[in-house]
Amino acid sequence: MPGGLGTWLFWLGLGFVAFTYAGYPVLIALLARLRARGATRGLPAERAAWPMVTVVVAGHDAAAAWPAKLETLAALDWPRERLELIAVDDGSSDDSRAVLATAAAGEVWQGRLRVVAQERRSGKPSALNAAVALARGEVLLMNDVRQRLDPGALRALVAALKDPAVGVVGGELRLEGAGGAGAYWLYEAWIRKQEGRYDSTLGVSGALYVMRRELWQDIPADTVLDDMLIPLRARLGGKRILFEPDAQAFDRTADTQREFGRKARTLAGNYQLFARTPRLLVPFLCPLWWQLWCHKVFRLLVPWALLTVLCTNVWLVAHGSVLYRAPLVAQGAAYLGALAGALRERGGGKGGGLGGMLLGLCWTFVSLNAAAVVGLWRWLTGAQRITW
Repeated sequence: MPGGLGTWLFWLGLGFVAFTYAGYPVLIALLARLRARGATRGLPAERAAWPMVTVVVAGHDAAAAWPAKLETLAALDWPRERLELIAVDDGSSDDSRAVLATAAAGEVWQGRLRVVAQERRSGKPSALNAAVALARGEVLLMNDVRQRLDPGALRALVAALKDPAVGVVGGELRLEGAGGAGAYWLYEAWIRKQEGRYDSTLGVSGALYVMRRELWQDIPADTVLDDMLIPLRARLGGKRILFEPDAQAFDRTADTQREFGRKARTLAGNYQLFARTPRLLVPFLCPLWWQLWCHKVFRLLVPWALLTVLCTNVWLVAHGSVLYRAPLVAQGAAYLGALAGALRERGGGKGGGLGGMLLGLCWTFVSLNAAAVVGLWRWLTGAQRITW
């Protein structure tokens, strides 16, 4: 490899990684500041005039989670007569159906809870299709069975639908507890906020979002990323996707191993989404095409850029380029820090101050980029499971 080519590849790869994780967030924040698109928000003064909302929740073997989910939904600041719940049990082998049947007959949810029992475990997409087919509300509240919701979350989300240009509004998933995954989610939430201010965010958290019932289209049963496909369909139809930080869902921070599995699934879903809907990435066919390239596609390519940076750095140092020793030492320290962070997490390490936080961030960064490679493999081989 000629020295000039090695140098060029090194800086190209480094610049690509820097733009993907720092340059694009700065760019979208500047654009949001220069050309922020406001959205009319509000609800009628009379609560009786608030729209009818259908809450959709699906779960598999979730008997232990359903009571807390039903409690958090009942606590939502919304008129009881304007709220119904459709709960889908996706072929569970535990007591989920008995738990839901008891709740449906109870005072709190009587007449407002319908249970859809799918005999065969089919996965979330099929569960959502079955639930929405029965929905009576003009607004759908989509959420997962595990997370607790802030009582004012639904009110904040639906208020943003007052603007007729808005079709989908996502809430913020807050991860409680320390860890690199929690820091990553804060970073992602900040980017989504800027994207929503500029035009539209690129997806929502399946844990909490609302959409206009009229925009719903059944999704393929093997869809991996329903919380990207559904809102992006709305954007292709001319409606904006907003991020509402005042609407919050709460979950516990996952360890990096669990987060790795979630991220590998997400990135496999990105490959599936772009392969099936290529117009999303084509200028003039999708208003979000360049954001999707910068925010989503580039992240799929970062692992290969990192490999390029490391290999060219080693080659340059091996051929006497003294100036490239410092970057190589920095890379080595970062990867050793990731290894130390992984060992520390596996050993149940807590605390650790700034040093522990840095090790956790190194491990999270390496793990999430490794997940992009695994996600590609799963998509190419069809190994990604649809069922939960």
